[in-house]
Amino acid sequence: MVPGTIGYYTEIDVNNPVEVKVYSLGDQIMVDVMQADSAGETRAFRQIKEALQSELESQFGPRLVITPYKTLEPARHKIDSPRSGR
Repeated sequence: MVPGTIGYYTEIDVNNPVEVKVYSLGDQIMVDVMQADSAGETRAFRQIKEALQSELESQFGPRLVITPYKTLEPARHKIDSPRSGR
């Protein structure tokens, strides 16, 4: 088990599985919704993303922050890069 992991789900037996990872990062709870297909969001991905967003908004109101993937992508490459020193 990875430290800080609260929950993990992945679809099985589908071409483009959706993954949901929930983990703690400091005093925050992070929820990642991802899909392997880079060609666009599938209907299943949109449904889970919209359901999670709706439920989290109802529970946490203005404390909920949604960061678009395009905002996260440059930072992820910097961290994952072997030249970044990590």
